[in-house]
Amino acid sequence: MQEDSSRLGRSSYLDFDLEIGTGTGRDYPVAVLESPAGEARGSMHFPFDRLALENRLLTLQNALLRSGGPPRRSLSPEEQAVQDFGRELFEALFTPEVRSCFDVSLREADQQRKGLRLKLRIQSPEMAVLPWEYLYHPGQAEYVSLSTRTPIVRYLEMPQRIQPLAVAPPLRILGMIASPSELPSLNVEREKERIERAIRDLRACGLVDVTWLPGQTWRDLLRAMRQGEWHIFHFVGHGGFDRQTGEGLIVLADREGRAARFHAKQLGRLLANHACLRLVLLNSCEGAKGSERDIFSSTAATLVRRGIPAVLAMQDEITDDAAIEFARQFYEALADGIPVDGAMAEARMALSFAVTNTVEWGTPVLYMHSPDGVLFEMAETRGERVPARPLPEWPREAEGDHLYRRASQAVEAEQWEEALRLLRRVQEQEAGYRETERLLVRAEAEIAKQKRRAELHALYEQAQAARKAGDRSGAVSALEKLVAEAPDFHGAAGMLDELKTAAPAPGEVHLFAGVEMVYVPAGKFWMGSDDSDTAAQDDEKPQHEVFVGGFWIGRTPITNKEYGRFVDATGQQKPQHWKLGRIPEGKEDHPVVCVGWHDAQAYCRWRGEQAGVASRLPTEAEWEKAARGSDGRRYPWGDEFHQDKCNSREGSAGDTTPVGKYSPQGDSPYGCADMAGNVWEWTSSLWKSYPYDAEDGREDPDAGGYRVLRGGSWDNSRNLARCAYRVDARPDNNWSGYGFRVVVAPTLPS
Repeated sequence: MQEDSSRLGRSSYLDFDLEIGTGTGRDYPVAVLESPAGEARGSMHFPFDRLALENRLLTLQNALLRSGGPPRRSLSPEEQAVQDFGRELFEALFTPEVRSCFDVSLREADQQRKGLRLKLRIQSPEMAVLPWEYLYHPGQAEYVSLSTRTPIVRYLEMPQRIQPLAVAPPLRILGMIASPSELPSLNVEREKERIERAIRDLRACGLVDVTWLPGQTWRDLLRAMRQGEWHIFHFVGHGGFDRQTGEGLIVLADREGRAARFHAKQLGRLLANHACLRLVLLNSCEGAKGSERDIFSSTAATLVRRGIPAVLAMQDEITDDAAIEFARQFYEALADGIPVDGAMAEARMALSFAVTNTVEWGTPVLYMHSPDGVLFEMAETRGERVPARPLPEWPREAEGDHLYRRASQAVEAEQWEEALRLLRRVQEQEAGYRETERLLVRAEAEIAKQKRRAELHALYEQAQAARKAGDRSGAVSALEKLVAEAPDFHGAAGMLDELKTAAPAPGEVHLFAGVEMVYVPAGKFWMGSDDSDTAAQDDEKPQHEVFVGGFWIGRTPITNKEYGRFVDATGQQKPQHWKLGRIPEGKEDHPVVCVGWHDAQAYCRWRGEQAGVASRLPTEAEWEKAARGSDGRRYPWGDEFHQDKCNSREGSAGDTTPVGKYSPQGDSPYGCADMAGNVWEWTSSLWKSYPYDAEDGREDPDAGGYRVLRGGSWDNSRNLARCAYRVDARPDNNWSGYGFRVVVAPTLPS
């Protein structure tokens, strides 16, 4: 069979097919399956733990919220953080093997006057939920997806083959707006006017037309699909992700105008039967959001799985101005016959120009199954095909003097990346041309200087952010690296000395390897009970003064979620109450239970290794001082019991509660939460009688014998929740009421 040469001639892109496989821990296999430079394989180490990733994504959300505004000469802190995040993603994904293959592929595409389509095939669900559209190429000093030459596509492999649809203009869009009564109201007329404005010129030229669905129920949509021939479905409304079913959804209305959740599978079943439909655009929240357990869980991915060739959805909310500009440019490029991913890239770039100081161009995500992105074969009404507008040819610059002149202008403007690119092309054409060699050396030196300044600035910002967040150790670590490189940079050396020498304040809070810690200062306190406490047991007597050095202690007991990270990282046996090896649903922030003394010690050692310090269980004396302070109070909050300040039998919670639920009213003098009730907490101490003496062998970690627990649990009465109450258990006892918290002493790393 003879190939359709005109069809082949329309392809404006070569493919760079990059797969991220399922990983172990934070390591993931990556493979270039197809590219102009052949195949390659590598191993990506994901640069963020869960807490760091959450902080990066929060910064991205803040940058989106603050998008727009007057032009600035430099990036805002939020925009800089997004750029840094994109660079870190790029440097992790593009391992040396993959980066080399990518660079060669870009040059090959350049020579063929084509773009390079980056097809991301993501097999790992937790990787699929990340905003890869913000990949930032440090060598080009630009976001990958902001170039029409390198569009990014979320490519899903499906068994069915997608063929372009022959269409006589106009492209027919079915628009639907759903605004149920009990959800935040949408201005329906304004939403329609936004899209009408976006396609006004295209409609005047007969290239695109839109028909608005008069109703907002699934029955209205089903009827419209049956009665018309639609090429594009454009939905505006509310959306989300159902964590219970692990599936994306949109919100339609029922006959009374109330919200009716319509899951992605249902929407896919309805739309997939419409043979002419080639594209779905979802202008709703979280249309591209999926589960970390299933790559096909998002609404967009589900629709592609059901046979829709391309789905454009949003990772976050998008402003009116950005949505209008994006839709205008996207539909215009699509009507011109540009592949859908090329149209997406055109719209991203236009949005970055039209709305100043924005990162909203990264909000749209394209999921695609069409192998080359061509959804439509546009034809004139008389039936003749109209050749699609190709991507503009790059200017042919063969003359060395012309290139050299442009390079010199870039040098004068201090556009060093552009100068270096042009000078290298001059050198390729004519070695030794004029002062090319000297300018090359200068450009490379300036780029190295810029990179070093950027790295120093990133360390400084990291230190400032850690300091602001109360993470003293994180701030010290960043400043030490900065001072080693440039001690005078923004007074870094002085700031480091200040942090190292400043004594922590009582109750000061810091993050220690992801765990909130509070500082308990050195000094004496009253340990045990005197005869005035009628509930006191003999083993709490005599009451005596004990000196304890300063230490940091966990503000709350260790939670299931925090213990889960330890289990995942080390292979430690999971607590017996985790059915099927999973944390009980809804109990991620409850204290972990069913852990023995040895389990708790193992967690403490692991947690310390994460930060390069020694961490352990608190001694019995440290625990009691952290709970009652130095004044001998009976409960963390005072001498009188209050059932609304702790989780004990009197409050009838009937189970553990999330850590910190009774904070701050139930906190100790230093700000420790849950030191009365909720769970018994292991200490490092062997069971011995009073007076307490840390040198009498009770703190020997290798000695045999029963270990002390403190604090009482949800199933115990008020008397057992007293700060002085003691109970002992075998170290291998992992009862359902036993938990623990972590101590670092005497100080956090500096």
